[in-house]
Amino acid sequence: MASIFLKKYENGSIYHINFGRTFHPELKSKHLGVLFNIKSSNNMILCLPMTSPKKKHFKTVDAFNNRDIYNLKYPHLYYIKETDSMVLLEQFRTISKARIESQYKNPSSNQKVILSINEQEKLKKSFKKFVSNILK
Repeated sequence: MASIFLKKYENGSIYHINFGRTFHPELKSKHLGVLFNIKSSNNMILCLPMTSPKKKHFKTVDAFNNRDIYNLKYPHLYYIKETDSMVLLEQFRTISKARIESQYKNPSSNQKVILSINEQEKLKKSFKKFVSNILK
């Protein structure tokens, strides 16, 4: 079990996370999450949970159908085209590495998904903006 805690995960990698029953009701059981290492911890990691896009995330049905990221309804959402998923910035968690199950693979290519450096930077910028708005 100790090897789990020492394992480093690549920043921007997408994994299946077992949130169990502790994060009720939105995040329970298994969900995808984008992982970022925490330099000061060997057993904890920052997880930005993901969900499938829903009409409620967009201002209009047309925006939902076209995945128009400029018409997202809420500032705490971030859309990732590669997985057709919404990152729920407001539900970020610091989780134990023991909750990490398996790396997500793109169903069409069977390739492990790790966000590009450019996409990671955009996501980090959105996350920082979200957190700074909380702390105002």
